[in-house]
Amino acid sequence: MLAVVHHLTAVTRLNDVLALVEPDHRVQTVFTVAPSSMLSRGVGDHLRAEGVCLVPFDQATQMSWDLAVAAGDGALERLHGPVMWVPHGMSPGMRIHRWRGAGA
Repeated sequence: MLAVVHHLTAVTRLNDVLALVEPDHRVQTVFTVAPSSMLSRGVGDHLRAEGVCLVPFDQATQMSWDLAVAAGDGALERLHGPVMWVPHGMSPGMRIHRWRGAGA
């Protein structure tokens, strides 16, 4: 299983969700940091300090996954396998600001 991290808040939410499958030793969880967030600074260092298995995002996009879990969005379409998106706070239920630029 691949855990896709976009920012530090997503790490916290993913840890909550991944704790549900952690006791099952048949499931190996690998983490990656998606390059699509302005808020991803320091996430790789945080994950390394947690001692998780961390792979570069470009490498993760070259592999097939039984499941990818993300608590953020962006670049998920580049992954090979089903993606489960979980909300990481109240903002998914709120109206969000549209950024100017391509795709706006």
